[in-house]
Amino acid sequence: MNLPVLKAKDVNIQFDSAEEIASIDPEDIEKAIVEWNEKAETRRRAAKEEWLESLVDEYRSERRRKVKG
Repeated sequence: MNLPVLKAKDVNIQFDSAEEIASIDPEDIEKAIVEWNEKAETRRRAAKEEWLESLVDEYRSERRRKVKG
């Protein structure tokens, strides 16, 4: 999924108690999204690497079974 989920600690939330409204600087949001995208790319690469290692291991296992059999 490619939907950024940001934590409150990643952005500076300003709360106006008189108006009872919260606001966030758009630059803070942009920065947090960029960081999220970088982390997401790292997770995708790690998952792809793990998948590829699993595929190679499975292939090697099949080859060993054929050689023994």
